[in-house]
Amino acid sequence: MKSVRLGIIGMGNMGTVHARNILEGKVSRVELVAVSDRNKDKLAPFAPAKAFTDVREFLASDIDAVLIVTPHFEHTSLGIAALEAGKHVLVEKPISVHKADAVKLLAAHKNPKQVFAAMFNQRTDPRYRKTARVDSLGRTGRGAASQLDHHRLVSGTGLLQLGRLAGDMGRGRRRRAA
Repeated sequence: MKSVRLGIIGMGNMGTVHARNILEGKVSRVELVAVSDRNKDKLAPFAPAKAFTDVREFLASDIDAVLIVTPHFEHTSLGIAALEAGKHVLVEKPISVHKADAVKLLAAHKNPKQVFAAMFNQRTDPRYRKTARVDSLGRTGRGAASQLDHHRLVSGTGLLQLGRLAGDMGRGRRRRAA
């Protein structure tokens, strides 16, 4: 696959940021081919991507992967529907609002050829990586990495790391427990 044909569900603030980054060529090997939102007025700015107000039609379209950027309570049902439609899925954090829903969503990922991942866009920020490295060496108090003020350290879109994230998740990399 030379490029991923991506569709985005949810064209609010973050969906718009991700779509613009793709359309402006800031994300390599990703082509925005479809967008979906209940509000059809939010879809026009992303032409030539196909516009959908019906998620079922969106999932039946010619996309390889889905980025779910909707209100948190919709992540579970949309993620399950996308996985059942055979799409690769990247969902904004949190993957679900409730633990039981997260378990359902994770259980829906049955096909090892499908990539399923959650957006952790800060994991590649050099400041977070350094703090995590120091934290893992036991040089700070427990959980210092999570106490950073992420609002001051926002590093851009996690889509810039889509390939890397998908690769990491596919290889089962995990952060060592402190």
